[in-house]
Amino acid sequence: MKVPLQIKGTQYIIKVIMYCVPLIIALLATASAEADQNDARLPALFQALKTAPSPPEAQPIEQRIWAIWLESGDSAVDTLMREGGNAMAARNYELALAVFDHIVGRLPYFAEGWNKRATLLWLMDRNAESLVDVDKTLALQPRHFGALSGRGMIRLEEGDQPAALTALEAALALHPQMESARTMVRDLRARLLGRPSRSPLLACATARAAASSTPSTWSTGSRPRRAPGVPARSPPNWCAPISS
Repeated sequence: MKVPLQIKGTQYIIKVIMYCVPLIIALLATASAEADQNDARLPALFQALKTAPSPPEAQPIEQRIWAIWLESGDSAVDTLMREGGNAMAARNYELALAVFDHIVGRLPYFAEGWNKRATLLWLMDRNAESLVDVDKTLALQPRHFGALSGRGMIRLEEGDQPAALTALEAALALHPQMESARTMVRDLRARLLGRPSRSPLLACATARAAASSTPSTWSTGSRPRRAPGVPARSPPNWCAPISS
């Protein structure tokens, strides 16, 4: 039986639409997710952050940068980011992980999705996996001072003080008024020169490094043992809070 040419043409058009629409949606999602790193507002904000004379003057600039980084361009992802942040704050880490896994799968070009999951994995004592997500964050957003600070904290816990110092110095080059990073850089430099340091953050990270198991154990997701007196992790300053 012959199929009328008009029907054949209609079928062809439907096939083209079915093929092209997913590609268009994917391209739009990629463009919106990349907006956080290529946003035209960021260069001026980073310049202002670098020249801010004090932490109080740097704080509102930092907050504006975080706000831009949190713009996914997808309202469903924005809702999920809030839900994941709330679950992380409540220490419901398994729920938060499921949420952030979904976000990075849905918007793989959204840097802040990777950064949030990196933070969560660090809180779960899964440092090796956290570093993978930190690297992904920085590949998408090289100026992410929060992720650089996080890399420094993990390297410090691993006992690699030179690598920790390099990461924290890179964070400070972007955000000179980041007080915690500035204190740790000063004390790491002193320690590497054989001088005593008084940083409680540095002492805490060193204690965790001494109490932790090997990186291969972290990558399996099991929790390392802690020495008596070593505090549990709480959300670090390298991941901006998400308002509920």
